[in-house]
Amino acid sequence: MARKSRKQTAPAGIALAAPPSASAFSAAAYIRLSVEDSKNRGDSIENQKAIIMGFIERNPDIRLCETYVDNGVTGQLFDRAAFQRMLSDIEAGKISCVIVKDLSRLGRNTIDTGYYVEKYMPLHNVRFISVNDNFDTSVSDGGIMLPIKNMMNEAIALEIARKVRTQARQSMKDGDFIGSRPPYGYLKDPGNCHRLVVDGEAAAVVRQIFQWADEKVALAEIVRRLNSAGTPSPSYRKHAQGLITHEKLVGRKPWQSWTVYKMLDKEVYVGDMVQGKTKSARRRQNPADPAEWVTVKDTHPAIISREIFERVKAYRDEVGQSFTQRPAKEYSQNLFRGRIFCGHCGGIMNRGRQRDVYWYRCIAQNRIGKGACRQVSVKESDLAAAVLDVIRAQAEAICGKSLLRFKNDSQERKTSLDTEISSVAQRIDKDTRFMRSLYESLINAAISKDEYLAMKADYENRIAADSSRLESLKDKKRELDNAFERLTGFADDVGKAAGSGLTAELVEGLIDRVKIYEDKHIELAFKYNDGFLQPAALSDGERG
Repeated sequence: MARKSRKQTAPAGIALAAPPSASAFSAAAYIRLSVEDSKNRGDSIENQKAIIMGFIERNPDIRLCETYVDNGVTGQLFDRAAFQRMLSDIEAGKISCVIVKDLSRLGRNTIDTGYYVEKYMPLHNVRFISVNDNFDTSVSDGGIMLPIKNMMNEAIALEIARKVRTQARQSMKDGDFIGSRPPYGYLKDPGNCHRLVVDGEAAAVVRQIFQWADEKVALAEIVRRLNSAGTPSPSYRKHAQGLITHEKLVGRKPWQSWTVYKMLDKEVYVGDMVQGKTKSARRRQNPADPAEWVTVKDTHPAIISREIFERVKAYRDEVGQSFTQRPAKEYSQNLFRGRIFCGHCGGIMNRGRQRDVYWYRCIAQNRIGKGACRQVSVKESDLAAAVLDVIRAQAEAICGKSLLRFKNDSQERKTSLDTEISSVAQRIDKDTRFMRSLYESLINAAISKDEYLAMKADYENRIAADSSRLESLKDKKRELDNAFERLTGFADDVGKAAGSGLTAELVEGLIDRVKIYEDKHIELAFKYNDGFLQPAALSDGERG
């Protein structure tokens, strides 16, 4: 069937034609505002909302169900919180119409925007309306103008991004601070957010750290002194100041060696601004070549003298060279990486090597101070032997009973899937045959052209929905087969480990967490908790 041409642009204030409907459309008002768009008053959230509400008022067959707003989010990507929530409501059947101010609000990515307008929404029987573009999928498919407008929106987005990068680069060269949060020891000038001023209390901590480093105090000792004194870590201070609001961004409460290590390397503390150390690629920050860094000297008050900074740098370089000159023996693979914790303080235990013997130790006392925890440690070889003993004892449960239960359960699910797959396939075949007979009915004047088009569209939608469901069911069946293969392979690995030794892959697939206590008591929590495997506890005597 030939494409319908895009309707002519109507004069301002005239409503788009709405199709007759026995019941009102449940509409979603989608509003998006990027950082760059905030400079344009016409794209403000309030203005977008006013335009959409004005349209709804002129069309009584449309009822506003919910408003979805993505504020400060780019239109080039579609993993936006409100947009994804709207899609979930569409799939739940809550939304039958989506309204935007213009196509650029939906997105500035040609391929993805076209997909949602031309494929996704028709598949879910959702009417799409772009008010300022005079575009309504119930009246027109947009013709050739829809992809052209999407390409124009994408080109505009790329041009805006280029201008923003150029402006940011120029601001760096001018010595302006362009970061979202100031470095520890500084605050943004209340009168000029691109200038730094000294944060007195934090600056005193920075001076103390550099003084200790100048006195050649080890990083671990500096960290212990800071934590013993109860000094808030940088992220916790920024949280208290309101500079960090999300709890997940606060990080660990105690100071860490890495935090001090990075501070001692920052030229910002001598009054120099060094920016552009990273560059963004699809919302990910990647390290930039040092040749691309932008350095401007004496842009703000210094906290540390250049003499102290250079002495500390020279000493740290000297220590670093002494380590690199030593013939270092490579560490063996860490079997329990990220899975071994102190049973008393809950902190992750540190793996170290002493005379070719590997140990896991709780380092809370070294990092935080005496009394922070107990002297908890275990040899890696003892831990591996303990875990292997448990696996050998439970190998039959893992390899036999679990596999048999999964096989029986998956067979029942596959039978159910096969039944539904057959039913959906029959519906598709039946609807396809009925749709083919429609044209004959039209030729024989058994139905009118309007009836033909309406019934054909209905069958097409049903076939599309069933085809999507059929693919989903087949995917689930394939997932069951793959899961059974993975479990069979895993059972083989368990059998091998029971006869020989552990591997990192087996530990990763089987063990969720290991807790170590001061008396060498070990607790194992397994990932597979299906009635056969339960958390196991071993004393030192039981392992021996």
